Amino acid sequence: MTRSKIISFLRRYLEDNGFIEVETPILQTSVSGASAKPFFTHHNALDIECNLRIAKECWLKQCISAGFDKVFEVGKDFRNEGMDTVHLQEFTQVEWYASYWNYEDNIKFFHDLILKLLNECLETTKINYQGKEIDFALDWDRIDYVAKMKELLGFDFLSVNDVDEFKAKVVNKGLYSLKELEECKTVRTLIDYIYKRHIRNLIVNPTIIYNYPAVLLPLARRNDADSRIVDAFQVVAGGAELVKAYSELVDPKIQRQLLVEQLQEKALGDEETMDVDEDFLLSMEHGMPPISGLGFGIDRFLQFIFDLPNIRDTVLFPTMR
Repeated sequence: MTRSKIISFLRRYLEDNGFIEVETPILQTSVSGASAKPFFTHHNALDIECNLRIAKECWLKQCISAGFDKVFEVGKDFRNEGMDTVHLQEFTQVEWYASYWNYEDNIKFFHDLILKLLNECLETTKINYQGKEIDFALDWDRIDYVAKMKELLGFDFLSVNDVDEFKAKVVNKGLYSLKELEECKTVRTLIDYIYKRHIRNLIVNPTIIYNYPAVLLPLARRNDADSRIVDAFQVVAGGAELVKAYSELVDPKIQRQLLVEQLQEKALGDEETMDVDEDFLLSMEHGMPPISGLGFGIDRFLQFIFDLPNIRDTVLFPTMR
C-alpha cells in the first residue's frame, strides 16, 4: 500500500513542480545511462541484437535537447547482475531531469521532496533501521568523496591511472590482499569497491556524498576547478545509496571521448561499461542546455524505510531461486 502511495506522490510532486512524464524505450540498441551489466535479446523482425535498458538517462536527456525543459519517468530498469538481498535484476526507478539546474538545485529539491513524501506516506520523518532511529528532518551531513578517499588511502588516488599500480598501493596500505581485489579489472571498479566497503557502509544518518572521481561517472559534468572530479552527489543513509544525481555533461566532444574510453575498459574485461550511443551524442551535438538529473530507486527505498531483510519483499512477484 505504501509503495502505491509513494509512486502516486512522486508523480504529483514532480508534475506540481513543472515536470512532465514521458515514456522511453525499454528495448534498446546500445547500453547506456549507467554502469551495469545488461540483459540481451534478439529482435527478430529487424534481425538485430538489443538490450533491455539499464537506465533512462540518455533518452530523457534527448527529450531535454528536443525542448522539454523538465521531464521524468517512473518505470522498470533491468540489470543482469548478482542476486542478493539488496539487488533486484528488474527494479523500479524514477528519474528526472531539469534544464538550467545544477546538482545543488537537485540536492535542495530532493531534500524537500523526501520530507514531504515521508510525512504524507508514513506520517513521520523518522525511520527505524537496523535498530537505529534515523530522522530525515535533522540536518544532513556532507562528505567530500575525494577528500575522504585520500584520507583513507594515504595517497592522491586521482593521479593513479594504472589499475595494477593502484592495487599495489592498496595492498601496501594493508586494506586488502591482491586476491581480494582480483574482481576489480579497472581503476573505476577498484575505487568503487573500496568506497562501498570503507565509507558508504559506515554511514548511518542521511548524508550527502559529493565531489565524485570523474572516472566513476562518464555522463557527469567535470568540476571547473579540477577536471578529475565531477559535480555529483549521492544521498546515503543506513549504509545504503538512496539516490544518485549530478550536473550533466553536455559537451559532445568530451562525452564522445569518455564513451570511447569506456570501450577500452570493456576490452579489459569490465562488463559494466557503456557503449558509444550515437543517437545520444547526436542530440548533444544539436545542443543541450545545462541540466541536472537524479535517479531514485523505489524498491531500495521501501526496503530501507520498512527495514526489510530482503529487497524482494518490496515487490509482488519477485523472481526467486
